[in-house]
Amino acid sequence: ITVAGAKLTPADREAARRAFPEAQVTEYYGASELGFISVSRAKDRHTPTAVGKAFPGVRLEIRDERGERLPAGETGTIFVESELISDGYIAGGDGAGFRRQGKLATVGDLGFLDEDGTLHLIGRAGGMVVSGGNNIYPSEVEIVIQGAGGVNAAFVFGLDHPDLGSELAAVIEPGDGFDHAALERHLAADLPRYKRPRRIWLCRKMPMTASGKVAVGELRQWIAEENSALERLV
Repeated sequence: ITVAGAKLTPADREAARRAFPEAQVTEYYGASELGFISVSRAKDRHTPTAVGKAFPGVRLEIRDERGERLPAGETGTIFVESELISDGYIAGGDGAGFRRQGKLATVGDLGFLDEDGTLHLIGRAGGMVVSGGNNIYPSEVEIVIQGAGGVNAAFVFGLDHPDLGSELAAVIEPGDGFDHAALERHLAADLPRYKRPRRIWLCRKMPMTASGKVAVGELRQWIAEENSALERLV
């Protein structure tokens, strides 16, 4: 089984194991502008944030806001050196996504490298939510939610709030065995209070785009119009 889109959730891996017990699963992390970045195979660690080691022919660096290289374990922007990197956009870019630093290039994804070279993906800088003065990366919260039992998928984002600036919200697609109380215990054990979603909806079938990503605009519209496709949980 080869996966080159979103990272497999624990529920995805369990479903694959049940359906294809003899199959080997290979996951790739990459970007259209950068090509393949890392690859994760059966022998690699499959923690919620780990996306494997550098793809053959690829060199990885983590850099801070000043462009300085960071040591193992410290989170910063993921930079890639590879023959697969694109030359740029035909119409030009705004510098907020794809950009270069010498031979290195990035699309703004954030992460860190372990001592053994395993890359951990935390999120994208542009997707950060500032709530009550705290910086929160939604993908980090999504990973924790998806690690709870009975969760098929989760999408976390910010909603405008008059006092906090933004408040963290989540839409969850429940699976077999979903239990609200168990989810709350899981979040309390794995996240500080400010990273726990203040508003949560259940969605029996998450709306998706043609490319297989969550249809963010549609979800926001459903929330605004209180669509019956969503069930308010918190």
